[in-house]
Amino acid sequence: MDDGVEVALKIIGIFVGVTILCFLFSFVMAVPVMLLWNWLVPIVIPGGAVVATITYWQSWGLMILCGILFKGGSGTASAVNSCKSN
Repeated sequence: MDDGVEVALKIIGIFVGVTILCFLFSFVMAVPVMLLWNWLVPIVIPGGAVVATITYWQSWGLMILCGILFKGGSGTASAVNSCKSN
């Protein structure tokens, strides 16, 4: 094969591998989110309020939502950090 084709295939393979690892990591991290939610939220909310337990898929969605809300985009964070350093 041509060297350019081999390099392109390696880059595509790395991209696909990293994407798969990110998804696997997010699925593995959903279990602690589910367990912590089901354990802590009923204790933290005062007054004996009834709080529904969440499922594995709901915890995965909650983890993704928190990542979007609290991590922000890399462009925004780098712009804020560059302003703070001046």
